[in-house]
Amino acid sequence: MKRNTENHTITGGGINITDSISLAFNSRYRINSRLLLIITTMAGIAGFTLSFLSLFDFECSRKMIYAAEAVFFVISSIFCMFPSKARNLNLLLYLAWGYAIYKKINDFALGYGILINIIADKLRIVSAGHTVYRITEDTDRYYCLTLFMMFLFAALVPVLCYNTIVKPRFIVTFLITFPFIETGLMFGFSPNHMAFALLISYWVAVFAMRVAGNQYHTESGKPVFVRRKNIFVSSGNLRNNVIEDIGIITLLSVFAIFLVSSAVTTVINVERPEKVTTTRTEIKTAISDLSIEKIANNIQNGTERNPVTERSQLGNFSKVTFTDHTDLTMMISDKVDGIIYLKGFTGAEYRNNAWYSLSDKKVSENKHLFDTMSRTGEYPQYFNFRNDSYLSTVYPGEPAKRHGIITSGFRINKYAFTPYSVSPDNQLLPEKDGFFRIENTKSYSFDAYFPEDMFVNTKRISKNAEQLPAAGDLEKEYRDYVYANYTPLPESDTMNELASEYSYIPAYNGTNIEEISSHIKKILSDSAEYTLEPGITPPDTELTWYLLKESHKGYCSHFATAAVVLARLKGIPARYAEGYIVIPSDIEKADKVDSFYKVDIHDSRAHAWAEFYIDGYGWVPFEFTPGYDRGIISADEKRSKEAQVTEAVTEIVTETPQTEAEAAPVTEIVTELVPAAAETEAVTDTAPEVTGSSDNTDGDGNGPGFLKKAADAVIKIVISAASLFLLVAAVILFRHISVTNSRARGFRTGSNSRRMANVYRYTVELLEHYGIGKGSMMPLEFAEYAEEQAADLIEKGSLDDLIRLALKSGFSKDEITDEELARSVKTANALAESIYSTKSKKECFIFRFILNLKK
Repeated sequence: MKRNTENHTITGGGINITDSISLAFNSRYRINSRLLLIITTMAGIAGFTLSFLSLFDFECSRKMIYAAEAVFFVISSIFCMFPSKARNLNLLLYLAWGYAIYKKINDFALGYGILINIIADKLRIVSAGHTVYRITEDTDRYYCLTLFMMFLFAALVPVLCYNTIVKPRFIVTFLITFPFIETGLMFGFSPNHMAFALLISYWVAVFAMRVAGNQYHTESGKPVFVRRKNIFVSSGNLRNNVIEDIGIITLLSVFAIFLVSSAVTTVINVERPEKVTTTRTEIKTAISDLSIEKIANNIQNGTERNPVTERSQLGNFSKVTFTDHTDLTMMISDKVDGIIYLKGFTGAEYRNNAWYSLSDKKVSENKHLFDTMSRTGEYPQYFNFRNDSYLSTVYPGEPAKRHGIITSGFRINKYAFTPYSVSPDNQLLPEKDGFFRIENTKSYSFDAYFPEDMFVNTKRISKNAEQLPAAGDLEKEYRDYVYANYTPLPESDTMNELASEYSYIPAYNGTNIEEISSHIKKILSDSAEYTLEPGITPPDTELTWYLLKESHKGYCSHFATAAVVLARLKGIPARYAEGYIVIPSDIEKADKVDSFYKVDIHDSRAHAWAEFYIDGYGWVPFEFTPGYDRGIISADEKRSKEAQVTEAVTEIVTETPQTEAEAAPVTEIVTELVPAAAETEAVTDTAPEVTGSSDNTDGDGNGPGFLKKAADAVIKIVISAASLFLLVAAVILFRHISVTNSRARGFRTGSNSRRMANVYRYTVELLEHYGIGKGSMMPLEFAEYAEEQAADLIEKGSLDDLIRLALKSGFSKDEITDEELARSVKTANALAESIYSTKSKKECFIFRFILNLKK
């Protein structure tokens, strides 16, 4: 810093100001500064590339990938050191890149398909032996994948160079690199530790440079200026002299910390806590098929919400496990010989491999029926109890009546799991014609009948059909409604093929329900086996067809769905049901507490089954999962063995909870059996062939074709773009609120002198934005100039008054008054409003939300 020999003195308002000081700094060679940024960028690119390549087994030439990156890196780095407009030469790289792709479009497309197949196989988002894209046998996979990877990484290099060397932007560099790595991380695959540590160090370095690049302030809060001849330059222009050092120091420091930490953990053999591993696995489950609904579902379950409140998804994942957590506790007054089915969710409408609860539209179409239920309190949920009450007098002791109390392990409970034959005298609230809800309670009690054979003796029902108390006018009206609404299936070629395939099964005539169910049971047991690892159902493939004709394996939700579909094909009113089962051994092992048997119902007891409507009686559960029908104990043992060998992946299916131990297997009213993402990403052996052809169908005519794939790609791009837009908008809005609130706080708090200084700085910033710069003018000279130039913006004399008050505040011994301060704030705000009113809509947005010059 040196003293200038030329003095500038101005007198006004009793204040003498002498300006004789200027600041000067020894300039550094620009190339040295840029070199540090280039080294930082190089570290980031190397860490990113090596991290991603270490996640998957890519059979390609890594040397060629590194070479392509190196060429783009050298050229882009040179361009980034040019003056501002010359940096646009980076666009030439993309023109060359685009031309090269055009010339190799077929190989490029094949490389993309090979890459997706490798990742899908590694992440197990498709069944074993299946692919997302079908690649012909004569394809040179090594060459095509290498070509695609060269183009992919080369395209990212100029972006990383510009957003590190020219303008360090952490958000851009992070959003470009992190999703690639997270593809593996969310599925439990770890990249090379050193490479990933280098990438993290790069992220931290860019963030540090971004933060350090903000304008520096002195301790007094006033900005430092550098005088060059007769022009004062903001210290913001000095930041290039320091951020390079900050970046490289941060990079090396963080990387060194990783190296030391890695060495220490290796020596003392530190393992990641089980809770961290479990939590990450649970999050992975929601991300596994890129479904926003699943993410929301996992978040909701993470807050211990009741399982059946809004929406549920089943069969989305390739395997399931149990945590052995107690979801429900049941107190029952006496032992029960048969299986107890505690029903929760009821699937009424079936479409797109998903079960939906009864829609409000269906209710409104049958308004008279549901109004009658509400008025009389007679709901189909009570039909079984009334009929069993009568049958217990005809056949003493069968069914047996018990008193039960169920306590939920969930923090929020709006839904009840109940037996089929439950008494209307309880605090349960019937929900339409399917299930019960509870409000603001964890525990609810009931009386219920429990037949020794849960699969009701239809001969007894037929024999006493005329005497059944529930078989009145309401039941007859409901029966017509049941046949109209619980027998339809989606119209499709697959359904027609299933109907033709099993045409030998007799149609339902009202009396042969056991005969039909026996046929269905045999079809399912002969065609598929029970497993906890069935794989994901491919898109555009009907689940029942896939279970019976292709995969031949599934868990209970698959078998229950297939049973309902086959039953409806034969004319039986059928629904899909979820809940829990309690087997006799559970009660046998239970402790007796105050004359009740206390049964802990674990997550492994979650189950899905079919229910058929028997005329005059009501809805009855029918079991079709192999090993469960009358042999539940052996099935349970099988489940336990499979659970032990299955790796810990907490999937949301009917057998297992979705997230924490508090979550339940049946979590909402819609039960999807195929993941949303898989609808566009996972296919069977007839996967779309990846070629350069623009035909509407694949070579064998079975694939969705180019237009289908293009539409899927467009949808993904739109969703991704919308998500990115929302993220950017949120960042802009957060920054706007932060800056404007900070400015307003500067006007309100502190001494009047400090507040006045903040007002003055804001006013100068507004004037400079409008083109009225202060330059080397003295304050009062600037006041006169500003008054003249801003005559159309603000009341005459107000700017002069504000600047003189600022001088008084900064240099006079007398404090300015609150009234003078308020007047200055009003002037500054009025100036901002006036400038804002002169702008177009686009300029208004920039002025307000990007520059943050107006609240």
